[in-house]
Order: sequence, then C-alpha cells, then structure tokens
Amino acid sequence: MKRSPEISVIIPCKGHASELRDCLEGLSRMTVYVPYEIIVVDSASDPDVAAVVREYKGVKMVRSEYGLSPGPARNLGVSQARGDFLAFIDADCIPATDWLQNAYDSLLEGMQMVGGSILDAMPDQYISVIDNLLQFAELPPGRPRNRVEVLPACNLAIRREAFEEVNGFPDSLLIQDSLFTERVASHWSENCWFVPEMVVAHRGRNSFNGLYQHHKEFGYFRGLHGFRVTQSQQRIASYRIFIPVIVLKRLVFIYRRVLRWNRANFTRYIILLPIVLYGLLGWASGFYKGCREALENRQKRKKNDD
Repeated sequence: MKRSPEISVIIPCKGHASELRDCLEGLSRMTVYVPYEIIVVDSASDPDVAAVVREYKGVKMVRSEYGLSPGPARNLGVSQARGDFLAFIDADCIPATDWLQNAYDSLLEGMQMVGGSILDAMPDQYISVIDNLLQFAELPPGRPRNRVEVLPACNLAIRREAFEEVNGFPDSLLIQDSLFTERVASHWSENCWFVPEMVVAHRGRNSFNGLYQHHKEFGYFRGLHGFRVTQSQQRIASYRIFIPVIVLKRLVFIYRRVLRWNRANFTRYIILLPIVLYGLLGWASGFYKGCREALENRQKRKKNDD
C-alpha cells in the first residue's frame, strides 16, 4: 500500500514554465527517505506550465479560476496538500539534492519553521547576483544555524499546525512571506531557525529595469505596511530628500552581513557596487513612496474620525 506523504512541497507558479522545468528536475533528483508529494499551483492557467507538469509523473497541479498573487497561491496549494509538514519553493529556484530531507529532519527535531541558504542559480549574470544579494544578504551558507524572525518563502518549511495557527499567507504581494514568517516567529520564537544545509539556488532578475522595478516594489510594500518600521521612521522617509540616507543605511546593513557571513565574496560585491547602488536606489524610491502613502492614509483616517 502506498504511504501517505509526510511532507508536501508547494510551488506557486505564474508563467515561468522553463524555470519550473528546472525546479521540477531538481526536485526529481532529490534523495529523500520519507514519502512526499509535489504540488504546483498554476496561478495563471498557463498551458505551458501545464505541459511542463505533465512531464513529471506524480506531480499534482492545482489551477485557480483567476490570477493569484504568491501568498494566496501558496494557501491554495496547502488546501490540497496531505502532509503534516509543508515545504515551499519558488518556480525559479533549484533545490540541492538533500534540501527536502534537511528541511524534514529539522522540523522533526522540534522546529516549527525553518529556512535555509539561497545561492545564485546564475553566478555569471552579475545583475542576477546583485538581485539575490539585495534580497538574501542574511541567508548565505556561511551563516551559522540560529534563530530567525523573518524568512523568504522560496526556501521554507513549516509544520501544518503552525501554518494554520497564523491563518496562512496574507494577500500583500511581495512581502507576504515576510509578514507570514514574522507572525510564526512571534508565536514560536525559540523554534524558528535558519538551517544552512537547507540549500536552494535562485534565479535573480537579469535586466537593469527588472532589478530596479523589483526592488522598488519591495521597498514600496515595506514602507506601505510599515514592516519593521516605526511611524516616526515612516514620517522621515516620506520626504524625498532622505532617499540618499535610506540608500546608505541599506547599503551598510547589507555589506555588514557580507563581511560577517559571506566574506569570500566581499571583493566581488565591491566591484559590483554600482549595480548594488542602482538596485538600492529603486528600493529607496519605492520605500519613500510607500511611507508617503501610508502617512497620507493615516491623515485621511484621522480626518474622517474627527
């Protein structure tokens, strides 16, 4: 009799058929000693995505009636999952052969949520490398195993009961995974860990416009939602004159992490500093816009209350 899966792998996918093929190929090469299932959530009813899924026996595809952002797509995948443990990876990521086993073992040790290292899937594409640096500077393989408060959903595993306790991912576009994992960590601060052996390689944006717009959106949603930002900081950041200060502060934050956990690549990132600054300018511009909009919304609510 075929055993029920103990862990379910969920992949939200909106387009990206060729990237999904690489992801599924990587998953097919994994060494895993427990039964598992793979669920692809096709968020755009894309026939190319469906064709790729059909190439891999046993992979289940779930389609939504309308386009979904990543958070709701992951929630839809969970609703169809049978495992007590849930693992999330993005279609533009390729897992290491022991990725899922390391995730499962860490959860079995008593962790509620774990995430791991994120490498460059295209290490010779400098824009892609910097896109990953700006997103994942805190998640290199050189970081020791320790507690975390925020993790990206492209390399994440969690117990189902913890997922359900916080009601799944919110519908807030680019920072939905940050909001979700922060909620989980606030419930189980001692049991949410970074596991360096849990490795995926991520394809970053590989055009200047893609880099700029992607990080502009990240900055915008962080400013709008006030994620890890006080209202005083939002007020200051809502003035355009402070954009250079925001860029500098973010730059120092990232390079300090590189020096701490990824020193072997420090010289490379110094050489690529112009691209780093370009991406950070996009992030800071979006952050300014989001903070300004959040401030205006508070003023409107206050006026209506009065």
